[in-house]
Amino acid sequence: MIRAVFLLFVVFGIGAVGFYSYEGQRDLNKVLNDDISVLLVYGNGQKESIGIRAFSSVLEEEGVSYEVISNVKLLAVAPEKILPAKPAIIFPDHASDYLLADTKIWVEKYIKEGGKVCVAADAGSKNRAGLYLLQKGIFDDLLGIQDTEDNIATFMQGPLTFKGQNEADYFGIPKGKYDKEGHLVGYKYGVLTYPYRKISIKNSVHTTIYAWSDSQSKVPLIVKKDISKGSILFVNLSLGNLKGESDDLLLRSVIKTFLFKMVHVPHIVSSPHAKGGLVINFHIDSNEEHLTFPWFIEEQYLNEQLKYSIHITAGPDCYKMKDNMGFSATKKGKDIVKQLMQFGEIGSHGGWAHNWFSNGIQKGFLDEKKIKHYIELNNKALENITKYKIKEYSAPDGMFPQPISIKILEELGMESYYYTGDSGSAPNRSFYKGEQLSENIIGFPVMTFGKKASIHEFAKENIAEEEVEKALKGIVDYVIENRTVRLYYTHPYDIYRSQYQQAFKHFIDYAVVKQDKALLVVESMQFFREYLLRLINVNKKFTWENDKMDIMLSSEEELDAMVVAIPKYYAGKKVKVSQEIDQDEIYYYMPVESNNTQFTMELVYERCYTKPR
Repeated sequence: MIRAVFLLFVVFGIGAVGFYSYEGQRDLNKVLNDDISVLLVYGNGQKESIGIRAFSSVLEEEGVSYEVISNVKLLAVAPEKILPAKPAIIFPDHASDYLLADTKIWVEKYIKEGGKVCVAADAGSKNRAGLYLLQKGIFDDLLGIQDTEDNIATFMQGPLTFKGQNEADYFGIPKGKYDKEGHLVGYKYGVLTYPYRKISIKNSVHTTIYAWSDSQSKVPLIVKKDISKGSILFVNLSLGNLKGESDDLLLRSVIKTFLFKMVHVPHIVSSPHAKGGLVINFHIDSNEEHLTFPWFIEEQYLNEQLKYSIHITAGPDCYKMKDNMGFSATKKGKDIVKQLMQFGEIGSHGGWAHNWFSNGIQKGFLDEKKIKHYIELNNKALENITKYKIKEYSAPDGMFPQPISIKILEELGMESYYYTGDSGSAPNRSFYKGEQLSENIIGFPVMTFGKKASIHEFAKENIAEEEVEKALKGIVDYVIENRTVRLYYTHPYDIYRSQYQQAFKHFIDYAVVKQDKALLVVESMQFFREYLLRLINVNKKFTWENDKMDIMLSSEEELDAMVVAIPKYYAGKKVKVSQEIDQDEIYYYMPVESNNTQFTMELVYERCYTKPR
């Protein structure tokens, strides 16, 4: 019996060693190949951390190839052997706080050979026991930073302040997300504050500071250090943790700026046709819209060339039950709903009676079962008119308790929603309390202007009409310049009863002009949601060998509307492109032919005699 047990342990041990050897070799193969990919590095036992999950989610949504690898496996290969196929390495927060001491030497050599590294918050700052290192983090010397108080990690809470508009623009921050002082701001909240490590720059040579705590203390929060052929970017903020708490913008902005503007990695563009994408989301919730909409349609605020997301609270009541102040979609509002169908996607604006529903959630007299009941009631009323499944949702007054709201939407077969979390950011698979809410339901964060979003909120502060027009047109300019997607919302009666009728009409006309010039796509949530999920599920492979970049895309669904961003310069060489295609300073944008599920291309790079950007 003892012998049998002993043999069992021997066999199990050999099997385990074999399995882990296989796993280890597989990890090494992720690095020792010609596939161009970004490396996400985790420390001991942190592969499933919020840092890895948050960064991975954004990389998938931005069309970037990446590999997750342990710190141990990274150090098992020589830095010079993985360049240029692995041009960027990221050490996420909450994933790589404990790193082997040799990591510093390895990373320094990798950077000097031309690699680019991004370090977030606590990466390399702790020992094996999870305590902060007594003297300094392993990247501090490379970054030229130091703790300001007796070499002990000290933390503060304060604003994030971009040094200027150029720096905010460089990181793709919408103008409505920072104030005149450069402070990052939030919808309803005003100036946002973040925890950060109290550090100072001890060696400013070849150092660029993009953002600091404020103009007085100047604690660096986003800083880059150029070292020989490469560079290291340090973000003194918990990006992954912020994403995990429904604050997506900073992580996405840092990833896109680092990889697309500093590293120039090839990728699939996250907006259809690599154009600007805009969702114009109208919320309809009361009988006031019976008067508004004939005028609204006649004055062409609804333009047939654009496709809108139009969300309706369908019941006969609004502020309280039986007040008869609701839109009453099945009776008085029915003809309006039928008219609206030609202008885009009809969606659900909550649970039957707008203010009563949001108040019930806020005060707690509507539990999960009742919330679901009234959303379902609302959906069915609209479906009886539209004759199609209602898939878009917006919560009245933004009352969207998590995670039960997503659970309800999933149970009702809904697929996209307006979201006051992640404000100012792109459509995404939102997180809450460190967990991804859904793989298939896409959140559309609202675009904000300081503490404001809707026309009603502009009117409350009596903002000048020219400023409102500038802000609205600025959304169009922003999505075009950044080749990204954003959502703007308001109520039609906000426009009808405000001093901004002309400003909003100019905004609509401006969007039509830009769409006519093939720079912009104005479509529904469902349109962009479908594209994003197709993008996430594409198998993409970019390889580098003998000064050639091979691109291979495949999918079970069509690659329609997808565009590959091809770096003009890569590994110190310049690409030869034989045809006229869309371009900017960094990339050529190669469209994938529609109806295809496969795409391949070979690009030849040659020695260049001008310094690449």
